[in-house]
Amino acid sequence: MREIKFRAWDEKGKQMIENEELMFSGADGFYAMDENGIDFPFDKIMQYTGLKDKNGKEIYEGDILAQGEMKAEVVYEERSFEACCQSDDGTGSWNLLGTRKWAEVIGNVFENPNLIK
Repeated sequence: MREIKFRAWDEKGKQMIENEELMFSGADGFYAMDENGIDFPFDKIMQYTGLKDKNGKEIYEGDILAQGEMKAEVVYEERSFEACCQSDDGTGSWNLLGTRKWAEVIGNVFENPNLIK
C-alpha cells in the first residue's frame, strides 16, 4: 500500500515544509506553525508519489527529474503521476514507474524554477 505524505511550499519564507511539520484541518486545509506559534496556510501542496528515484530519494509532485540533459517536472495528470518535459517538437511525458529507475531528483519547481526552463 502506498504511503500518503505531503509537503508544502512556503512562498513567504521561501522554504519547503516537510510532511512532519504539516497539520491538516478539514475546514482550513494544510497549515504549519511559525516560531511564534501562529499558524499559516499553504496553497502549494505536493503529494508524495509513493516512488523513489534511482538514488532512493522520495519523488513528490513538483520535483524535477533528470537523466543527463533530459529534465522533466513531476505532475499529477489523469489519475496518475507523470514526468512531463518540454522539447523542441512539443511536450512529452512518461509514466513514473519506468522513469524512476534511471532518473534522479535534482530539485523542484519552487526552489529551482530555472532547472526546468
